[in-house]
Amino acid sequence: MAQDQAKGRSVRLSTLQWSALAVVAVLLGVGVAAISQRSADGQSWQSDGEVQVIVSIPPLRSFAEALAPDAEVVVMVPAGVSPHGYEPRPSDMATLARADAVLAIGRGLEGRLLPAVDRAEARSVPTVRVGEQVWSTETDSGSAVGRWDAHVWLDPGAMLIAVDAMVETLRSVPGVGDQARFEADAAALRARVVAIDAAYRDRLAPWAGSTLVVQHGAWSRIAERYGLVITDKVTPVPHAEPTPSDVADILRRMRAEGVDAVVTEPQLNAATAERLAELAGVPVIRLDPLGRGDWFAMMNDNLDRLVAGLASGAERTDPASR
Repeated sequence: MAQDQAKGRSVRLSTLQWSALAVVAVLLGVGVAAISQRSADGQSWQSDGEVQVIVSIPPLRSFAEALAPDAEVVVMVPAGVSPHGYEPRPSDMATLARADAVLAIGRGLEGRLLPAVDRAEARSVPTVRVGEQVWSTETDSGSAVGRWDAHVWLDPGAMLIAVDAMVETLRSVPGVGDQARFEADAAALRARVVAIDAAYRDRLAPWAGSTLVVQHGAWSRIAERYGLVITDKVTPVPHAEPTPSDVADILRRMRAEGVDAVVTEPQLNAATAERLAELAGVPVIRLDPLGRGDWFAMMNDNLDRLVAGLASGAERTDPASR
């Protein structure tokens, strides 16, 4: 009797399992059919209802919102998380499957998220790879040779190139907005980027030639554009801690060359960089390369912190030097 009851439960359980699998199969079939229909004939990827623009990292949000104010803008990599090692979630894949347009940096910056961007682009989703656009323009002009840095969103000059690429792509997305307003929004966005560039030039001019040790290679564009000098990177490879020998070499150079400040980032463990600053007797400047979704606020905040940190370092060494 007990064996018969167990067998009956087994049969019922098996039936339930097969029923569940059948439901999943149907749902998957509906999803695949919808995807196939929406990407058929190479037409622009268009979701039902509100237009959805996907951006890979928080700084790109401001640009998407400025150019597509009527769209829903979704950020893939959360604020406070480095894109270098970000591991996409299943929900990220589902979100990208519904995208009407995608804005990313590319050139390897987003790591494991980029294959999903590739798949979206293969389905005719309008896609802008900001890094590729800047790379192509700078390579053609010869300015990229030997110094190219993928952290293009921290460079206002590079972002003007990016705005042109975004405008060209987003203009073709149905439902992004009225075309007359679109051109006006694009002009206003360019003007705001130019104003950020002017603020950096004006406020960093007195600090030209100042030397920095940075936590990782996010700041070479700002340094080169505005006359600062980066002497060392504490972690040349993101999330890879330097060896004790590396740290000793950096400290020796800091003391010998008189570095002005050490730059840290909230997305990375700053303990080693802060210890180097303490031993060398220089200030720590905490800059955020990613922000929380407002590029203009992030750039202005970083500029305030950079100027204040350099001024603090000058006061430590010679209060009358500036």
